[in-house]
This record gives sequence, C-alpha cells and structure tokens, in this order.
Amino acid sequence: MALALQAFEGGATLERARCWADEQLSNSTSILVAGLLDIYGKLSASAIQLVCEQNARLRAEEELALMQQQHVRQVLEEQASGYQQQLEFLAYFDPLTGLMNRNGIIRAIKTTLQLNYSRKGEAALISLDLDSFSKINALCGEEAADRYLGLLARQNPKNHPFAG
Repeated sequence: MALALQAFEGGATLERARCWADEQLSNSTSILVAGLLDIYGKLSASAIQLVCEQNARLRAEEELALMQQQHVRQVLEEQASGYQQQLEFLAYFDPLTGLMNRNGIIRAIKTTLQLNYSRKGEAALISLDLDSFSKINALCGEEAADRYLGLLARQNPKNHPFAG
C-alpha cells in the first residue's frame, strides 16, 4: 500500500499506481491484502452469526424462565388452594372421624335454618354422645379408641340393628 501511495503521489493514476506496486512486490502484497480481506470477511460473517445465535439463545432462555415462573406460580396456587381446603376442613370437621365439629354443626344449623326452614319454622336436631369414652381410651389405648371412634362415625344408620 505504501508503494501504491508513493506512485500515486508521484502523479500516477490510481490504477497505474496499483499496477506499479504489484510489479514491485511481485504480486505478494496483493495476495497478502486479498488474503487479509478474505479472512476479515470470514471473521465478520462468523461474528455476525455468533451474535445472531447469542440473541436466539437469550430469547430461548427468557422464554424458559417465563415458563418456569408460570409453572412455579401454578404449583404455588394449587398448594395454596389445597392448604385452604385443608384449613377449612379442619375448621369445620374432625380429622379423625370426618364428622362435623362444633363449628361445622353451628354453621350447618344456621345455613339449614336460613335456607330450608325459614318459611316452615320447623327443624329437628339429633345429637349422639358417647358417655365414658375416656374409659375405652384407658382400656384399649388411645390409638385403638380412635380407630373405634372412626368406625362408629362411618357406620350407615340404615344398617344399624336398632334402625326402624
């Protein structure tokens, strides 16, 4: 390039200056320059391809992160719903027997009176009490007594021998 510049400054045309420089270097410079330009072109193309691939990877990572966040949010909502149901069950039912506890009974009575019997003014409530159940606990052990209580709670009253 310096030789071509020197010839150009000496008054030669650009084409003649290039030809003279090529002759001076026996075309080695032009081969070198062509090789460098070829390498530069390939490096530029590779750099552009790498930038495109990096952008595609970043978009894929963002999409994956969004999908993971949505999945985590869905799982947390399902767990929260399950915990809410469990808390509501524990608030109104006995976990051992599955029968309503005091809060559940009061809620059921209020709902029934408000919805079903408000016009008639009639209602009936049957309550069963197991007297001296603490003796069964003491005699059989708490675990056996709990199992017995669970069996009693699941009995179908229609199958009871005293059902009429």
